[in-house]
Amino acid sequence: MKKKIKLFVTIASFCLAVSMLAFGVYAATNVTYTISGSVSYTVNDVLVSVSTQLYSLKTNTKYTASTVASAGDAAWQASGAPKTWASYDNNTKVFNSSSGSAAMGTLNFSTSYAYKIVVTISTLNTSGTVSATVGNVTTPTNAYIVKANGGTVTTSKPLTLVYYIGLDDATSPASGTFSLPVTIAFAA
Repeated sequence: MKKKIKLFVTIASFCLAVSMLAFGVYAATNVTYTISGSVSYTVNDVLVSVSTQLYSLKTNTKYTASTVASAGDAAWQASGAPKTWASYDNNTKVFNSSSGSAAMGTLNFSTSYAYKIVVTISTLNTSGTVSATVGNVTTPTNAYIVKANGGTVTTSKPLTLVYYIGLDDATSPASGTFSLPVTIAFAA
């Protein structure tokens, strides 16, 4: 009887050790995030310049789609230089391009829980009102995007559009591309 109990305890201990080893290997696996995308601009006969800046969240605070906008300006740090584009030639101020984009590259969610994309639109047009309309946003798997609101642009007041991108679940892989389209034209 004692031999059976010792055998049972040995088998139970062995099973526990194997299960702990398996759990440790599972916990040590890396989750990969391959999310990239761009902001695209479609312009209809308007002289505008667009500056796009990517910011990463400095703190290790987990924000959701409904709370990410509450992160103060001090919580964000610029990721690289701003990307600029203009629908006109800088020397002649003549319209020369009806579309452009700013690629954001691959976002590294291993080092930042969320990203902010700030798009600033300025115009040279001195008459009429220029409007910026945000189109349908394409969202990758396991990610959220808080869509910016459109608005109007004047020579004295540029328009700033702010997008937020984060993960729904940091323990699950995320992949895909996002697209943030903006259409800029004279307001009707």
